[in-house]
Amino acid sequence: MINRSIIKNAEMATNAWIKLDKKDRDKLKKYFHLRPTQSGITIVSTLSFLPMRGLNPNGANKISDALNFLKQKNNYRKITQVSTENAKMFLTDKDNEFYFKSRSGKSILEEDVQATMINYMGDDSNLKNKLRLRNKIKFVSSELIFQQGKQRVDIVGYDKKDIYFFELKKDRTSKMNQLTDYINYYNNHIDVLRELLSNYPINPVKRFNQIKGCMIMQYCEDKKTRTDYKKEAKNFGIKLLFYNSALSYQ
Repeated sequence: MINRSIIKNAEMATNAWIKLDKKDRDKLKKYFHLRPTQSGITIVSTLSFLPMRGLNPNGANKISDALNFLKQKNNYRKITQVSTENAKMFLTDKDNEFYFKSRSGKSILEEDVQATMINYMGDDSNLKNKLRLRNKIKFVSSELIFQQGKQRVDIVGYDKKDIYFFELKKDRTSKMNQLTDYINYYNNHIDVLRELLSNYPINPVKRFNQIKGCMIMQYCEDKKTRTDYKKEAKNFGIKLLFYNSALSYQ
Protein backbone atom coordinates (compact mmCIF):
# COMPACT_ATOMS: atom_id res chain seq x y z
CA MET A 1 0.00 0.00 0.00
CA ILE A 2 1.23 3.49 -0.89
CA ASN A 3 2.16 5.74 2.02
CA ARG A 4 0.05 8.84 1.35
CA SER A 5 2.12 11.13 3.54
CA ILE A 6 3.85 12.38 0.39
CA ILE A 7 0.55 13.96 -0.72
CA LYS A 8 0.17 15.76 2.61
CA ASN A 9 3.75 16.99 2.27
CA ALA A 10 3.04 18.20 -1.26
CA GLU A 11 0.11 20.21 0.09
CA MET A 12 2.33 21.60 2.85
CA ALA A 13 4.96 22.64 0.31
CA THR A 14 2.34 24.30 -1.88
CA ASN A 15 0.95 26.26 1.07
CA ALA A 16 4.44 27.57 1.86
CA TRP A 17 5.09 28.41 -1.79
CA ILE A 18 1.90 30.38 -2.40
CA LYS A 19 2.57 32.55 0.65
CA LEU A 20 5.41 34.16 -1.28
CA ASP A 21 4.82 37.16 -3.52
CA LYS A 22 4.76 36.31 -7.22
CA LYS A 23 7.94 38.31 -7.75
CA ASP A 24 9.75 36.21 -5.15
CA ARG A 25 8.35 32.98 -6.56
CA ASP A 26 9.61 33.93 -10.00
CA LYS A 27 13.06 34.67 -8.58
CA LEU A 28 13.34 31.47 -6.61
CA LYS A 29 12.09 29.04 -9.23
CA LYS A 30 14.96 30.04 -11.52
CA TYR A 31 17.33 28.15 -9.23
CA PHE A 32 15.27 26.09 -6.77
CA HIS A 33 12.28 23.79 -6.60
CA LEU A 34 10.39 21.91 -3.89
CA ARG A 35 10.42 18.13 -3.74
CA PRO A 36 7.82 16.41 -1.52
CA THR A 37 8.92 13.11 -0.04
CA GLN A 38 7.42 10.65 2.42
CA SER A 39 9.36 12.20 5.27
CA GLY A 40 9.01 15.90 4.45
CA ILE A 41 10.13 18.48 1.90
CA THR A 42 13.46 19.03 0.20
CA ILE A 43 14.35 22.37 -1.36
CA VAL A 44 16.48 21.43 -4.36
CA SER A 45 19.08 23.63 -6.04
CA THR A 46 19.62 23.66 -9.80
CA LEU A 47 22.46 26.16 -9.50
CA SER A 48 25.41 25.17 -11.69
CA PHE A 49 27.76 24.93 -8.69
CA LEU A 50 25.30 22.97 -6.51
CA PRO A 51 23.25 20.91 -8.97
CA MET A 52 20.52 18.85 -7.36
CA ARG A 53 21.80 19.51 -3.83
CA GLY A 54 19.10 19.88 -1.20
CA LEU A 55 18.21 21.30 2.17
CA ASN A 56 15.56 19.75 4.38
CA PRO A 57 13.56 22.18 6.53
CA ASN A 58 11.53 20.39 9.19
CA GLY A 59 7.86 21.33 9.17
CA ALA A 60 5.61 23.92 7.53
CA ASN A 61 7.02 26.93 9.35
CA LYS A 62 10.60 25.96 8.60
CA ILE A 63 9.81 25.55 4.90
CA SER A 64 8.51 29.12 4.80
CA ASP A 65 11.49 30.32 6.83
CA ALA A 66 13.91 28.61 4.43
CA LEU A 67 12.23 30.10 1.36
CA ASN A 68 12.26 33.54 2.97
CA PHE A 69 15.95 33.06 3.76
CA LEU A 70 16.73 32.30 0.11
CA LYS A 71 14.68 35.15 -1.34
CA GLN A 72 15.90 37.75 1.17
CA LYS A 73 17.53 40.49 -0.93
CA ASN A 74 21.07 40.30 0.44
CA ASN A 75 21.06 36.51 0.53
CA TYR A 76 19.70 36.22 -3.01
CA ARG A 77 22.39 38.62 -4.16
CA LYS A 78 25.07 36.45 -2.53
CA ILE A 79 23.66 33.42 -4.32
CA THR A 80 23.34 34.94 -7.80
CA GLN A 81 25.58 38.00 -8.10
CA VAL A 82 28.92 37.16 -6.48
CA SER A 83 31.55 34.57 -7.33
CA THR A 84 30.26 31.03 -7.55
CA GLU A 85 32.82 29.89 -4.99
CA ASN A 86 31.59 32.45 -2.44
CA ALA A 87 27.97 31.57 -3.25
CA LYS A 88 28.67 27.88 -2.73
CA MET A 89 30.40 28.59 0.59
CA PHE A 90 27.41 30.66 1.70
CA LEU A 91 24.80 28.05 0.76
CA THR A 92 26.72 25.13 2.31
CA ASP A 93 27.78 26.96 5.48
CA LYS A 94 26.64 24.78 8.37
CA ASP A 95 26.69 27.83 10.66
CA ASN A 96 23.57 29.01 8.82
CA GLU A 97 20.28 27.56 9.98
CA PHE A 98 19.49 26.65 6.38
CA TYR A 99 22.25 25.08 4.33
CA PHE A 100 22.49 22.71 1.39
CA LYS A 101 24.34 19.44 1.43
CA SER A 102 27.76 20.02 -0.06
CA ARG A 103 28.95 18.25 -3.16
CA SER A 104 32.29 16.52 -2.82
CA GLY A 105 34.54 14.65 -5.20
CA LYS A 106 34.40 14.77 -8.96
CA SER A 107 31.54 16.43 -10.80
CA ILE A 108 28.64 14.03 -11.27
CA LEU A 109 27.67 14.37 -14.91
CA GLU A 110 24.15 13.03 -14.48
CA GLU A 111 23.32 15.69 -11.87
CA ASP A 112 24.78 18.43 -14.07
CA VAL A 113 22.62 17.33 -16.98
CA GLN A 114 19.57 16.98 -14.74
CA ALA A 115 19.92 20.51 -13.32
CA THR A 116 20.53 22.02 -16.77
CA MET A 117 17.56 20.23 -18.27
CA ILE A 118 15.28 21.42 -15.46
CA ASN A 119 16.48 25.01 -15.76
CA TYR A 120 15.81 25.28 -19.50
CA MET A 121 12.99 22.79 -20.03
CA GLY A 122 10.19 25.35 -20.21
CA ASP A 123 12.04 27.42 -22.82
CA ASP A 124 13.44 24.52 -24.84
CA SER A 125 11.86 24.39 -28.30
CA ASN A 126 14.42 21.79 -29.34
CA LEU A 127 13.08 19.29 -26.81
CA LYS A 128 9.52 19.94 -27.97
CA ASN A 129 10.49 19.55 -31.62
CA LYS A 130 12.50 16.36 -31.09
CA LEU A 131 9.52 14.80 -29.33
CA ARG A 132 7.19 16.18 -32.03
CA LEU A 133 4.95 18.01 -29.59
CA ARG A 134 2.74 21.03 -30.09
CA ASN A 135 3.61 22.56 -26.71
CA LYS A 136 6.81 23.04 -24.78
CA ILE A 137 7.31 20.80 -21.79
CA LYS A 138 7.01 22.41 -18.36
CA PHE A 139 9.08 21.03 -15.50
CA VAL A 140 7.00 19.47 -12.71
CA SER A 141 9.17 17.29 -10.49
CA SER A 142 12.59 15.78 -9.91
CA GLU A 143 13.32 12.40 -8.31
CA LEU A 144 9.65 11.50 -8.09
CA ILE A 145 9.02 8.46 -5.93
CA PHE A 146 6.10 7.28 -3.79
CA GLN A 147 8.05 5.05 -1.48
CA GLN A 148 11.46 3.47 -1.08
CA GLY A 149 12.27 1.33 -4.09
CA LYS A 150 13.50 1.45 -7.63
CA GLN A 151 10.75 3.58 -9.19
CA ARG A 152 12.52 6.92 -8.84
CA VAL A 153 11.81 9.12 -11.88
CA ASP A 154 14.60 11.60 -12.65
CA ILE A 155 12.42 14.35 -14.15
CA VAL A 156 8.68 14.70 -14.69
CA GLY A 157 7.43 17.16 -17.31
CA TYR A 158 4.06 18.17 -18.71
CA ASP A 159 3.10 19.38 -22.21
CA LYS A 160 -0.47 20.46 -21.35
CA LYS A 161 -1.63 17.04 -22.49
CA ASP A 162 0.55 14.19 -21.21
CA ILE A 163 3.01 13.55 -18.42
CA TYR A 164 6.58 12.74 -19.50
CA PHE A 165 8.98 10.66 -17.45
CA PHE A 166 12.60 11.46 -18.32
CA GLU A 167 15.32 9.01 -17.31
CA LEU A 168 18.84 10.45 -17.55
CA LYS A 169 21.93 8.33 -18.15
CA LYS A 170 25.49 9.60 -17.82
CA ASP A 171 26.59 6.69 -19.99
CA ARG A 172 24.95 4.95 -22.92
CA THR A 173 22.84 1.96 -21.95
CA SER A 174 20.50 -0.56 -23.53
CA LYS A 175 18.42 -0.98 -20.35
CA MET A 176 15.31 0.55 -21.89
CA ASN A 177 13.04 -1.69 -19.85
CA GLN A 178 13.88 0.33 -16.72
CA LEU A 179 11.80 3.29 -17.85
CA THR A 180 9.01 1.03 -19.11
CA ASP A 181 8.90 -0.59 -15.68
CA TYR A 182 8.56 2.87 -14.09
CA ILE A 183 5.67 3.76 -16.38
CA ASN A 184 3.92 0.46 -15.65
CA TYR A 185 4.38 0.96 -11.90
CA TYR A 186 2.88 4.45 -11.89
CA ASN A 187 0.06 3.43 -14.23
CA ASN A 188 -0.81 0.77 -11.65
CA HIS A 189 -1.06 3.58 -9.06
CA ILE A 190 -2.44 6.23 -11.40
CA ASP A 191 -5.04 7.61 -8.96
CA VAL A 192 -2.36 8.32 -6.35
CA LEU A 193 -0.13 9.90 -9.01
CA ARG A 194 -2.94 12.16 -10.21
CA GLU A 195 -3.74 13.27 -6.67
CA LEU A 196 -0.08 13.90 -5.89
CA LEU A 197 0.65 15.92 -9.04
CA SER A 198 -2.53 17.97 -8.66
CA ASN A 199 -1.22 19.09 -5.25
CA TYR A 200 2.37 19.57 -6.33
CA PRO A 201 4.11 22.87 -5.51
CA ILE A 202 5.12 25.41 -8.19
CA ASN A 203 3.75 23.62 -11.29
CA PRO A 204 0.82 21.38 -10.27
CA VAL A 205 -0.79 19.20 -12.94
CA LYS A 206 -4.55 19.16 -12.53
CA ARG A 207 -5.20 16.64 -15.32
CA PHE A 208 -3.28 14.60 -17.86
CA ASN A 209 -4.05 11.88 -20.38
CA GLN A 210 -1.13 9.46 -20.42
CA ILE A 211 2.32 8.81 -19.01
CA LYS A 212 4.97 8.80 -21.73
CA GLY A 213 8.63 7.96 -21.38
CA CYS A 214 11.84 9.39 -22.77
CA MET A 215 15.37 8.20 -22.03
CA ILE A 216 18.17 10.78 -22.31
CA MET A 217 21.72 9.60 -22.86
CA GLN A 218 25.06 10.95 -23.99
CA TYR A 219 25.47 11.49 -27.72
CA CYS A 220 26.94 8.63 -29.72
CA GLU A 221 29.01 9.48 -32.81
CA ASP A 222 28.25 6.25 -34.63
CA LYS A 223 25.02 6.60 -36.60
CA LYS A 224 24.29 2.85 -36.69
CA THR A 225 24.66 2.60 -32.92
CA ARG A 226 22.30 5.54 -32.44
CA THR A 227 19.79 3.90 -34.77
CA ASP A 228 20.02 0.58 -32.92
CA TYR A 229 19.44 2.30 -29.58
CA LYS A 230 16.41 4.15 -30.93
CA LYS A 231 14.94 0.96 -32.38
CA GLU A 232 15.29 -0.73 -29.01
CA ALA A 233 13.62 2.21 -27.27
CA LYS A 234 10.76 2.07 -29.75
CA ASN A 235 10.30 -1.63 -29.04
CA PHE A 236 9.79 -0.71 -25.38
CA GLY A 237 7.31 2.04 -26.26
CA ILE A 238 9.51 4.97 -25.21
CA LYS A 239 11.46 7.74 -26.92
CA LEU A 240 15.22 8.11 -26.86
CA LEU A 241 17.15 11.37 -27.18
CA PHE A 242 20.89 12.00 -27.13
CA TYR A 243 22.36 15.13 -25.59
CA ASN A 244 25.44 17.14 -26.43
CA SER A 245 27.12 19.47 -23.98
CA ALA A 246 26.60 23.06 -25.07
CA LEU A 247 26.63 26.61 -23.79
CA SER A 248 23.47 28.66 -23.46
CA TYR A 249 24.03 32.33 -24.24
CA GLN A 250 21.96 35.04 -22.60
